[in-house]
Formats: sequence, structure tokens, C-alpha cells
Amino acid sequence: MPKMGLVLQGGGALGAYEYGAVTRLVELGWHPVAVTGVSIGAATAAAVAGARDGNVCKSLKRLWEAITLDPVPFWPPERQTTFSIFGNPRFWRMRHDVFSYQDWTSLYDVSPMRGTLAEVCDFDQLNDPTHMRFAVTATNVQTGDQVSFANLVANPDSVHYVTPRISRVVLTPDPILVKRQPAPWLPDDCN
Repeated sequence: MPKMGLVLQGGGALGAYEYGAVTRLVELGWHPVAVTGVSIGAATAAAVAGARDGNVCKSLKRLWEAITLDPVPFWPPERQTTFSIFGNPRFWRMRHDVFSYQDWTSLYDVSPMRGTLAEVCDFDQLNDPTHMRFAVTATNVQTGDQVSFANLVANPDSVHYVTPRISRVVLTPDPILVKRQPAPWLPDDCN
């Protein structure tokens, strides 16, 4: 069985393409052994590395079915995307904490995606580097620096000279969504 490493970018439409491309590669017999991503690519990477029962195709389908909005009946197809401005119940929602706007780092709240990722991914498996190597890269919104989180850091000294900095953390949905907000749970050298 051929092995592959996957590097998945951000951008919703590109993420949808990556879902189809990775699914087809797996169907053709390719086996992911390492996966990394940013933004929607990080969520897709988590679905690959954390695929319950090792079924990557099923895991990707569950993720993308959860975050794809159903069409609104009787609304013109070319106008369907206008409804996404109001949110996506399994991905993001409008912020309602207007009195704390000074602490905002985005106009949207992505906490629904935490639940979606927890439902789709087996995080024990995702944290096991013997199963598959996994890393995600995010931008620290306070400093603008890139930070990577991984289930394995082969060289512990690399945190001092690799850009972006890489940290071994217990992976939860938070590092996958961290680019959206400051992360108080991060090690001090990453904030």
C-alpha cells in the first residue's frame, strides 16, 4: 500500500476540494502516515488523523456533512450562499457578547466547531504519533507569529530555532481552532 504525507491549506472552497481529493486517494489505496494543515485544512487533517476505526473516508464525510449548510427551499441556487452570513450551526455563529468587543479577535464565534471536531475525531488516536504524525499551524493573533502544534516533536531543541515554533501539546479541538483567538492554555513560549 503506497504511503503519503498530506499538507492541507486553508480556505473553505480549497478545503472542500481537499476532502474530495484525499477521499479519492484513500479509495485508490494510498495510506496517510503524516498530515498537517492550517485553518479548514487543520480541521480536515484532524478528521484524517483522528478517523474513528481508521476509516478516513467516513471521517471526512462526517466532517463535511456536518459543516455543509443544507439548501434553503425555494430560494434561487445562485443566492444560497447569502444565508451563510448568519452562521453555520456546526461551524460558527455570530458573536453576541457585544459588551466585550474590545477583547474580540474576530467577528465570529467558532465554538460550535469544537463540538463538531470532538464528535468526528478520536483525539486519543490523533495524539498517538505511532498511529499517524499530525501537526497544525496557526497564527497567534496577538503577536502575528506562526505556531505549530504536533503529536510528536522529534528534536526538542527545534523550538528554539524552527519557524514556526513547534510545541508538543495534548491535542484537543483548541489547537485546531487557535488561529481564531488567543489561547491561554498554550505554553508561555507560544503566546
